[in-house]
Amino acid sequence: MKKFILSILTILLLTLSACSNQDQLEEFDYVIYDTDSATFLYINEYDILYPLQSYEKEFFIAYNHFSSEQLSETEENAYRNFLIKLDTLAVRGTPIFSYSSDQFRDFLEQSDTTVTIEDIFVFNSMKNVLEEMDKESITFEKHDFVQLYSNEEINEEMFHSYDEIQDLITELHMTIGNISILDYTFEEFIELVNQELGTTYTAETNTSLKETYEMIERIYQKGEPE
Repeated sequence: MKKFILSILTILLLTLSACSNQDQLEEFDYVIYDTDSATFLYINEYDILYPLQSYEKEFFIAYNHFSSEQLSETEENAYRNFLIKLDTLAVRGTPIFSYSSDQFRDFLEQSDTTVTIEDIFVFNSMKNVLEEMDKESITFEKHDFVQLYSNEEINEEMFHSYDEIQDLITELHMTIGNISILDYTFEEFIELVNQELGTTYTAETNTSLKETYEMIERIYQKGEPE
């Protein structure tokens, strides 16, 4: 049932987005955990969080939301190591947890990845957990998800600035292609925005924007979330 509802929501959202603003890139106000791929949906390539996506981080965010029952230390370590291994492979978005053990092994071996007996055991254990999680729609509003993902304390003013920076990055994506915040200081970013988008931002008068930009830099500098 959850899969059916998820499919309907996806079709409805995409239809409404296409009808209301066909000339704009799609942005979403929420994310949904997909248990087949073990990833959150609706994080597009120009989203601030896109470069930081992690099987490990996303699974534990979703699991902790779904269940108050703590995993054993052995289970948690096994799952973390397995998901870190998946993070090193170009398999994101593939519904690997809908596969059988044999299909999973064959899929990874096609990518020249060594699959151990422990991998298969952990895969099946996680698959059972994800099947339980599939009974509930694990959905977060985007601001709540950013807060969980970043481990930062973010107030409403910073969220407003976060959205403003995201809008600017989206516009730059449409104008010059992908950019990375790590490639620009705040002052350089403002200069790029003014140059490419014809705006009149001033770094000196945007203290809230700068504070949020520096918070985003901290998230990036952590690398893939722990």
